[in-house]
Amino acid sequence: MPKILIIEDDFEVIENLTELLELKGYEVVTACNGKLGIELALSELPDLVMSDIMMPETNGFDVLRSIKSYPSTYATPFIFLTAKAEDADRRSGMELGADDYLIKPFSNEEVLKAIAANLKKYQNIKQHYETNLNELRSSIAKSIPHEFRTPLNSILGFSTLLLQSKDKLTPHDIDAMLTNIHESGIRLQHLIENYNFYVSLLEMKSCEYVKDGQEMFTSDQISTIARKYERHCDVIENIEHLNAKVSGKHFIKVIEELADNAIKFAAPNTKIEMSSQEKGKFLYYSFTNYGRGFTKEQIKQIGAFVQFERKTFEQQGLGLGLAIVKKIVSLYGGKFDIKSQPEDKTTVTIAFPKL
Repeated sequence: MPKILIIEDDFEVIENLTELLELKGYEVVTACNGKLGIELALSELPDLVMSDIMMPETNGFDVLRSIKSYPSTYATPFIFLTAKAEDADRRSGMELGADDYLIKPFSNEEVLKAIAANLKKYQNIKQHYETNLNELRSSIAKSIPHEFRTPLNSILGFSTLLLQSKDKLTPHDIDAMLTNIHESGIRLQHLIENYNFYVSLLEMKSCEYVKDGQEMFTSDQISTIARKYERHCDVIENIEHLNAKVSGKHFIKVIEELADNAIKFAAPNTKIEMSSQEKGKFLYYSFTNYGRGFTKEQIKQIGAFVQFERKTFEQQGLGLGLAIVKKIVSLYGGKFDIKSQPEDKTTVTIAFPKL
């Protein structure tokens, strides 16, 4: 059964709650003050915490604040026991992360209902994140070996043919094999660089704008991407390097990833539109294509190592492109938005603050 931690300086309340909960099969741990309550929360890792607010030395708000500061107890449901029902106290507790309030004097039924409801909510949330984590593990396990193996197989296969049969091959055959080896090497290099780039971004909480004029976005970079997919005639590009509050290095990375995505997933013989505009305190950059699109559920799931409908559609990469874009935009306090209709139009829009 779930373990409940009760933090309360009124021994009569502790006795009554302990008797009630143990009769219902709960395991109960008690603390007579806030300091001991914090220690027990970290050592016992209860499934739910019930705490009084008005306690000497360490009050209930400090207990909640401390418990929420540790990863091991951050998500633990927390119910306040209080004789004070003022709105200000409720707001303070909710802002700190309290899940519920029980106003003294409370009935046994109120206590049991509050505990059951919050445990159920916690289990639902936990199950949701465990499902997502398992899906992520599965995606990583499937995508990383495949994405690294595919270009590596080309490199090893064609280089072996060149070594074993170079005297029998025509110059045309040799050129074709060397081109394939080179392109596979570039693909492998891009995978490794994107992976390392994303890992470095995860370690950052924010970015200070630093002017680095050595790196500047140009239309040639989008043209290069378009030629890679043989779609240079389909791109309508009007991107300006406006005075956005973002480093040149990160700006270029964002534009390249969004352009690559827009072109790569565009339906044949359709236009790919890219534009920028200044609006209020932000500079907006939009990328529109016509093709498969996203469902609303898929938009919510966009992240690293996530690819949609991989069994149906051949895809390259680890699904890091949009994850990198979202992370960079958030680091600079920007905006990220996707509007899409399956089998129709998709528009990805980002915004950076103006200088």
